[in-house]
Amino acid sequence: MGSPRVSRVNAYLRDKGVVCYEFPLFFAHEKGGFQAQVASELITSALDWHWTSEQTSPVSERSPVRGLPPIRPLAQLSTSNQGELARDFGERNVDGYGRDIVLIGGDTGLENVVYDESRLREALHIFATEEAGPIRIIIFQENDGNKNEVYVPHIPIAPVAALIRGWGVNPTGISWLHKRRYKGWRVIGLERLLDGIVKMAGGTP
Repeated sequence: MGSPRVSRVNAYLRDKGVVCYEFPLFFAHEKGGFQAQVASELITSALDWHWTSEQTSPVSERSPVRGLPPIRPLAQLSTSNQGELARDFGERNVDGYGRDIVLIGGDTGLENVVYDESRLREALHIFATEEAGPIRIIIFQENDGNKNEVYVPHIPIAPVAALIRGWGVNPTGISWLHKRRYKGWRVIGLERLLDGIVKMAGGTP
């Protein structure tokens, strides 16, 4: 996976429930095809990955990517469609911002859970509050942000630990200057995203 690529990570911490690491995962080397590199790492990580995305404003006529659906229902990430994920990250709206994008990684067979609305909602809640599977990691890109939020348990399973370590996240080495309380967080706590993720996954505005 190469040497760590992120120099600064903000950590949003709490005693129980998933924690969040905030850093520019998909933007650190945007001009160098970094999106494709990350997508390839996800696909080869021994986790099942699924993603969904949504436009938040009309697409700019100057957007480098056009013609995407307003909402992309949940799809399993694979080598055959990873280019579509890069296109989702490349779209720009009239304000110059991108799409809301959510990537969900988990155990083999995750598709048996995430494509059923009630089972997805339950799995998201269990992951967020109890840090248990089958969902093991969630990556969120807010439309107007230039960083990504990566939600993981305090003690992630081996494939997740390998991913975040390769991205330069060392939970024990983060300076206290970059540690924040999860509660009252200025960015988005996962619990506040759950309803939106379920709607996006089903293609519902």
